[in-house]
Amino acid sequence: MFKRINLKIILLFSLVVLTACQDSSEESDTETVTSEESVQFVMPQSIMPSEISIVSDEDTIELLRENARWYSEELDHTDETAIAYFIEDLRGIKGKRIEKKIETSENLSITIADEQETIDLLVWNEEEIVVQANDVMFQVEQLPESISPFNKLFLEPAVELGQDTISELVFRGEEEVTLNQTTNMTMVETLPFISGWYLHGPYDTDFSVEFNWMGQMLDSFSRLHGKEAEQNIESVTKTIEVRGSESNETLEIGEPDNEGYTLVKVMSQNQHYLVPSQIIDAYQFEFLDIADNFVALIPLDAVERVELDNGTDRFILEADHEVSLNEEGEVSTNHAFYFNNEPIEENVMRRAYQYLARLSYYDEVSPEDKEKRSESESTTIKYHYLNEGETVEKIINLYPIEGTDKYIVENDGVIEFTMTNDRVYDLIEAFSDLNN
Repeated sequence: MFKRINLKIILLFSLVVLTACQDSSEESDTETVTSEESVQFVMPQSIMPSEISIVSDEDTIELLRENARWYSEELDHTDETAIAYFIEDLRGIKGKRIEKKIETSENLSITIADEQETIDLLVWNEEEIVVQANDVMFQVEQLPESISPFNKLFLEPAVELGQDTISELVFRGEEEVTLNQTTNMTMVETLPFISGWYLHGPYDTDFSVEFNWMGQMLDSFSRLHGKEAEQNIESVTKTIEVRGSESNETLEIGEPDNEGYTLVKVMSQNQHYLVPSQIIDAYQFEFLDIADNFVALIPLDAVERVELDNGTDRFILEADHEVSLNEEGEVSTNHAFYFNNEPIEENVMRRAYQYLARLSYYDEVSPEDKEKRSESESTTIKYHYLNEGETVEKIINLYPIEGTDKYIVENDGVIEFTMTNDRVYDLIEAFSDLNN
């Protein structure tokens, strides 16, 4: 199978912490009462299972660990790696404690036991996801693929795709999207992004891939569970090229059937497999949903000057960064910030700068958007920042779209996306407050 690549996490010095404000959720008519507790794991992280019992609508499976191996009479072939993944999936389930009485039978029952304790998990996956761990109920936002719905194939060997490290993924369907570790971003622009992977096509704008999503995508190719099939794909909906440093693999994806499976052809084997459709769902994604979606995320520690001008207000942020070395050889950085030529405290400036960093794209710009764009009420944001010893300029122009609550974004001359105006208003307000 393909091994997941080791991702280098870049340690940043004094990087601004971003807190995205979420819209309040809609009220539900359910009788569920959610406690004030934060999200937590539904089962103990310390449990080391030696017995697992699974009861679903389709299967009843008993797993027993003896002599450092898993055994089951209900499985054709148990797989140590697959079962280890499955246990980690269960450990990773998180939710909020709730008080709820459910009259219907659960969709899935899993009992996990080691020498010290036994955990009974009951799963309801209907209009909302509820998991009961012994006597405690949790409202869960998302279940792992291996139990949504459960399929015993997740406990058996995955389809072998070759022994290599993935360096590039190419998805071909209605559009072509490539994921790899190359980018046209400057070194400073890449600093906040930790996945090390970037999106290419169908747009000219470069995006980093969101860290958790990328990790799950890489893992998916070592968890491609399926059973050999005799039938052929009638209509290929997507082709995926999995490229490595020494070998490549191509997968052809068919249409999902009515029984929860999708035909996948592994080209190197000339073999079709029936794969649980929830695995294939990961390969259907929206561009902006998997991206680190920021219009410009320039670390404040690299910024020399930022100008913001909307025709009515003009703000100028300037920064001096002095790096020094003490007698012990320790590096320290002293910052001096100025707002409209007046000194400003560092913590105040960093809080206000977050409103710049929060600017994100909303959707793809349409021909109608371009026809309604207003040139007279535009907002310009101009960055000057230090990158590998040289000053780089980035210019962002925002054009209101008449009759909407959106702006067209022109990022260094490229127009491909819109953004909503609320975050622009918040930015102007935050910078205006600095003048008071």
